[in-house]
Amino acid sequence: MTLSEQYVDQIGRIYPHLSLESVELLAGGQYNDVLLVNEAVLFRFPKVPSAVTALKREVAVLSIIHPLLPLPVPEPLYVNGQNQGVGAAFMGYPRLPGESLWRADLEAIRDETILARMARQLAEFLLALHDVPLAEFDPAAVPVEDDRTSWSGLYHRIREHLYPHMRPEARQRTRDTFTTFLDDPALASFEPTLRHGDFGAGNVLWEPESGTITGIIDFGSVAIGNPAIDLASLAAGFGDTFLEHCARHYPVMPEMRPRMAFYRSTFALQEALFGAENDDPVAFAAGMAGYT
Repeated sequence: MTLSEQYVDQIGRIYPHLSLESVELLAGGQYNDVLLVNEAVLFRFPKVPSAVTALKREVAVLSIIHPLLPLPVPEPLYVNGQNQGVGAAFMGYPRLPGESLWRADLEAIRDETILARMARQLAEFLLALHDVPLAEFDPAAVPVEDDRTSWSGLYHRIREHLYPHMRPEARQRTRDTFTTFLDDPALASFEPTLRHGDFGAGNVLWEPESGTITGIIDFGSVAIGNPAIDLASLAAGFGDTFLEHCARHYPVMPEMRPRMAFYRSTFALQEALFGAENDDPVAFAAGMAGYT
């Protein structure tokens, strides 16, 4: 039985009356496989245990925020997550319009009016997301992350799994970066908000002909945490020049820049750590490229 057939069988077990007229296994990411059903509905199946936990949180959040945001986000209509593991848990939602926006797409745009409009759309989306009332969420389902304890834990895992593979200068640079952040209360403190957690290239959809943002996908890293992570992801995914366009519509960005710089410096290490902990040599090599 192929992977697609396994997933189709699982969908059929939970939703026996759903007609599966066409099925296509799309290119997925590190955490999920993606199945396109009837050319209209996307089903995401977690590939690692941590993604199963994330899926449950994602469904809980999306069910609440779907009508509150200025851009479309996935609306979970088909869910199998309770007490389910890898290969069984899934979420299905109507496919959003548009295609993934990549940095090369953005850099090819020469019309400043289009760039300004796209920047405003993304900044206004983040402002609305970061303003969603936290009282809407069950703390047990949507935890608080990004505090000093969570970053200390990440640093411990980096030392354990990545330090043995780093050149000495890279180890020292990583040590300096983390200790400076962890020892500075001003950097480690923040007002929690709902944040996307992976707000970068690939998770923003757009319509190339009109130069319009059409939706935001993949809330697998969503949590109550530091909004500066979303801005750091935006900068890492689309570059500092586009970030400055967005800054015109996100008034409090200047005070977040020190935290943004720290978060951005950890993204490659987090990718390498994922590879080390999930036996993914491609992710490990990509993340460690600047450290070995």
